[in-house]
Amino acid sequence: KRLEAQRRALAPTTAPDDWFYEIEWQPVPMASHETTAQGGHWLILMDPQGVGQALCKELDTRGLPYTQVFESQTFLVDKSGYHIRPTHPGDMRQLIDGAVKVEQALSIVNRWGLPKDGSLPATEMKKADLRASLALLHLVKALAQTELAATIRTVTQGAQSVGGGRLQTAATELWGFCRVMA
Repeated sequence: KRLEAQRRALAPTTAPDDWFYEIEWQPVPMASHETTAQGGHWLILMDPQGVGQALCKELDTRGLPYTQVFESQTFLVDKSGYHIRPTHPGDMRQLIDGAVKVEQALSIVNRWGLPKDGSLPATEMKKADLRASLALLHLVKALAQTELAATIRTVTQGAQSVGGGRLQTAATELWGFCRVMA
């Protein structure tokens, strides 16, 4: 009887189907421009699809300062912004040290991920996802070594199924990595 009581005490109180969670997106009204405008400095990790460029135009219209950051094979600073190697931790640290003053609030928009249409072969898609995850890891580590108050927004496409849209499984890895880092 004692063993049976111990077994019942240690037994899960929920059914296995209740052990998992599912994200369910709920529609909400769009925020107005006034409530979403934030001061401080913006770092925009530019993407080839033009999302970063559109954000820069919007920041220009609001008069908010930003720095464009491009993926590159070498570290370089020029009039267009910073060109960094995403998988080199030292490049991220140089970016943070050079682009932002400590007293500024910092917003970072990370669009370094997978191509918009998912047109890469699976092996190249995996490399791109690993590069995006490493870049994010190096960015967070570089920020952790500073006194900066920063908000990082990672923009993905197809990482979550919204409204029955097509799920891009490779993008879900970066999205999951962001959740772990949060």
